[in-house]
Amino acid sequence: MYKLFKGILLFHFLFVSLSAQIVITKNQMPVPDSLYAYNRAFPNNINYSNTGPNYIWDYSQLSELSSVMLSMADPIHTPFVYQVIFNNPLLPNNNSTHAEEGVEINLPSSFGFSLTDVYNFYKNSNSSFTLTGIGATINGIQTPIPYQIKDQVYSFPLEYGDIDTSSFLFAIEIPTIGYWKQYGTRINSVDGWGTLLLPGSQAYEVLRIKTSLTLRDTIHFESSGFTLPVTRKQFEYKFITLQSEFPALQINTQLLFLSTGPQVVQSVLYKKAPVSSSIYAEDNPLLQVWPNPVSDILYLNMSDDAMQYSLLDINGKELENGHLKEFIDVSQYPAGIYVLKISEKNGSVSTKRIIKQ
Repeated sequence: MYKLFKGILLFHFLFVSLSAQIVITKNQMPVPDSLYAYNRAFPNNINYSNTGPNYIWDYSQLSELSSVMLSMADPIHTPFVYQVIFNNPLLPNNNSTHAEEGVEINLPSSFGFSLTDVYNFYKNSNSSFTLTGIGATINGIQTPIPYQIKDQVYSFPLEYGDIDTSSFLFAIEIPTIGYWKQYGTRINSVDGWGTLLLPGSQAYEVLRIKTSLTLRDTIHFESSGFTLPVTRKQFEYKFITLQSEFPALQINTQLLFLSTGPQVVQSVLYKKAPVSSSIYAEDNPLLQVWPNPVSDILYLNMSDDAMQYSLLDINGKELENGHLKEFIDVSQYPAGIYVLKISEKNGSVSTKRIIKQ
């Protein structure tokens, strides 16, 4: 009987309305000179296709692969040669507000060059969050690479149903080698909103943005006159919260044969649970409440040892407490996810995740 009851709760948990749609603006972008704790997850068996309005994405069972600190710097804290281009009010098209450590680009040794110590430079404004260019060490030389056509990462405000398309371009001469040019198109589709569940009993109201990236690289070798074109297609699935930070979850995929074939998950990055989330212990199956999701009255069926209750929001703030009773009126609280904490005579504590619709 309990398994049937649990199955009914899970069904409601997955399909019943939880919250209202949020809107993303420049205020939700990462803050310069800040660090953010994230985890990498194993990329196997990741479902990235399911989405929609008022959706619940349950990624609470992601398996941690490693920890990583994401950083966003002020451009003034990058090498001076980059600041001449990207921290210069006299160059308004390139002048940037954010600098992020980028990914090294290690090309085959036969190419004769690689990019290390990479920085991505961004400009955050009321209308967009835009990649203005990159800085990288190329064959030992710190080289600023401003985009001739800037890459508009997000167009603000972001709301469910939005679709926008943009293009970007950069080209750089590489001494003794030739040149490297990249042209790309970006299609952003805000294809879902709702609640994101992550390990550590984390729950966030989010917008989901699906990004389709088509990249066309052209590398020209001056000595041989040979030009190598490479086209690849990538996808990003980003879950953005109302907090000022990186996406709470980002899944990156790439087509199996670069420009064709099925998508293959390359990386999964999710927000590490804060220390305060320790209040969210695993749900106690013996602690029964109904209905859940609930709209007004939540009924409780507790053991004889249960004494006190507390109702907390997802940030751990206590909303109410008192001696245990048969029901709690939650009608005054907004839609979202809450935690019911029950204290027993022996000092133990049980918790149950509550969904208020």
